[in-house]
Amino acid sequence: MDIRALKEQIDKLDPQTHKALRDVLTAEYNRLAGEKGQVKSEAQAVPDPFAEMFKKAVDELNRRYIEGTIDYIRKHHPDLYQKTNDVEDRLNEVWKAGLQGKAGIGEFRRTLKEWYLLHLQGIEIYCKEQGRQGK
Repeated sequence: MDIRALKEQIDKLDPQTHKALRDVLTAEYNRLAGEKGQVKSEAQAVPDPFAEMFKKAVDELNRRYIEGTIDYIRKHHPDLYQKTNDVEDRLNEVWKAGLQGKAGIGEFRRTLKEWYLLHLQGIEIYCKEQGRQGK
């Protein structure tokens, strides 16, 4: 995914529903844009262990993501799209609870893994049904 496509995907996310995802993707966008000289580069410390794990998952998904996947899954596999969004909502809830000391890193890791695997499933379906090769 190129940097403009990343920015477009970030802009499509509802800031209320997907706050944690938007924050991490915006930080990644700013890092990438800074490397390309498009914005001033700032050292961004990861504020919590949840963010570090989430960033690793997002980085791996970015390496595999094929533009158009999310829109395709939303239109042709609404159950998978909804399940992915539901798990993302739960991930945000666990993340928030974890920062408040009400949830552990293990629960976050399990929810993150489920979210990650649902995205991979969407990518695989898109590749198979559109006759594209994955990255």
